[in-house]
Amino acid sequence: MTGLWLVVFLVQWLLLIVLYCIVFAILRYLGVLQSRLGQASVRVTRFEAGDKVSDFTLADLAGQALSLGQLLQRGRKVLLLLLSASCTTCRAIVAQLDELASRPGGLSALGWMVIAVIYGQPAEVRLMAGTLLEREGITVLVDAQALVARSYLVASIPVGLALDENGHVLDQSRNPGPNWLYLTLRVAPPDHSLLPRIPIAQIQ
Repeated sequence: MTGLWLVVFLVQWLLLIVLYCIVFAILRYLGVLQSRLGQASVRVTRFEAGDKVSDFTLADLAGQALSLGQLLQRGRKVLLLLLSASCTTCRAIVAQLDELASRPGGLSALGWMVIAVIYGQPAEVRLMAGTLLEREGITVLVDAQALVARSYLVASIPVGLALDENGHVLDQSRNPGPNWLYLTLRVAPPDHSLLPRIPIAQIQ
């Protein structure tokens, strides 16, 4: 009888060891898979010059559905900005856009237009970017579900993409501060700006 209990005891321990090995192997596989997916996300998040961004359709604050493809048909280069209504940096970017659009000729004179995709509810987006609605050359789109950010595998907001007339990436910034906007548009910041001065060679 003692021998039988010993066999049962050993079998139980053997089964536990096998089960432990199986669980360990599964967890290790999942860890490797997650690591690979994370690396893939980083690669996709960083657009390379010449990449064509995928199309999307969102509604503006008037409820009109607009696609990136439709807006590109206007034949101008695009600053595509992914912003959030709750982001302090994003609000600063909106203020800079308002200043740029208020200059003589606005953005059209520079050959650019801005598409601001803002994550938030329509009321929040209107409160944040309402001043841009009357600015020529700026389109504000509401992305309440962050669909574009998810589609582009963006890890954090704000993100700025400079696109040519066909939707190909010219430049990208994961945190597009005002200097990036001015350098991309090749204009000088306002005289009253507290921003670091941009060398003239970088503007011309």
